[in-house]
Amino acid sequence: MSTNIEPAFSNNNIPVVFASNEQFVPVMAVMIQSIIENSSVSKNYDLIVLTTNISNAYKAQLQSMVQAYQNFSIRVFDISVDIEGLNFYTANRETITAETYYRLLLPELMPTYKKTIYLDGDMVANADVAELFEVDLDGYYLASSRDADGIGRYYKPGDQRKDYRDNVLKLKNPDNYFCAGMLVMNLELLRKELPSKKLLEVATSFQWQWHDQDVLNVLCEGKVKLVDMAWDVLRDAGNNQYMPREFYEEFLESERNPKIVHYGGVRKPWLYFDVERGEYFWRYAGKTPFYKQILSLVNDTNLIRHPYAPPQKKAPTSKNDAQYKDLVLKQFEQGKIGFRYIWKYIKAWINYKIKYRGKK
Repeated sequence: MSTNIEPAFSNNNIPVVFASNEQFVPVMAVMIQSIIENSSVSKNYDLIVLTTNISNAYKAQLQSMVQAYQNFSIRVFDISVDIEGLNFYTANRETITAETYYRLLLPELMPTYKKTIYLDGDMVANADVAELFEVDLDGYYLASSRDADGIGRYYKPGDQRKDYRDNVLKLKNPDNYFCAGMLVMNLELLRKELPSKKLLEVATSFQWQWHDQDVLNVLCEGKVKLVDMAWDVLRDAGNNQYMPREFYEEFLESERNPKIVHYGGVRKPWLYFDVERGEYFWRYAGKTPFYKQILSLVNDTNLIRHPYAPPQKKAPTSKNDAQYKDLVLKQFEQGKIGFRYIWKYIKAWINYKIKYRGKK
């Protein structure tokens, strides 16, 4: 590997890695904000972002988020050279990009780290992620939590996932299939037994339906420490009920007290306003320097094409609309109004745009 990442702090260094392109930075920043607000002053947080195209302007805005904290560091690493010539399969899902595979490079990108946390950017933390770093990984490649939706689909009559996991992935214990959005990686053991070269060879050798997640489940099976589902709570699309009872009960408990909320799939709170646990996202979004970019992602096109968009009762008048919008955004940024108000306002504003589209 050409890129060599060294620890940002000499003591109590808690590495947390993300992967992002330029477009996704505003969303990832919400997760970073939630980590900051749930952090411990006794820990040093070494935040690392892997990319190939994040601009200097966005890098500066990310840096501004931690400038007031002596125990936080954010560094962005361009790994274009490290992935040159690699072709990652993503064609089967619109929401998946090549960045999802970057976590497979971590054993060699971080040669002196013994372990690291890896987190997807479409998440919000409600607990101190440093707790994950304390998980004992002796003899394990990594720690993660069961993929509730995927396991539910495995047991759901007629779902093709059973055939895929039994006959393609050939998993010995499909009940332990984990979600790769949250990982605690034993980099030391991976370098010895499953180095990045091996991980990447397997990743690029087949059109994996669930991408790097399938790769890790296949190669790490039997050496994965499963932690509470509360550390990666995905929405229930109606499939979780098919899981074995003990796992379903664990999921229901994780929903009551989510430590990390994960907005996987196409249902994103920055696109649609009726997403489960979307309030956690908006709790932090207005405190980031990217809040205007985040709000711009919610547009009338998204609401029109989504059949479950909530109905609107009242729209703002056109008079002084721009001034009112700026005032709302400023108050949101300053924390004077919460997600419920901004949610209500944005829906009304977008409804106004839809109703009067093309009218003078």
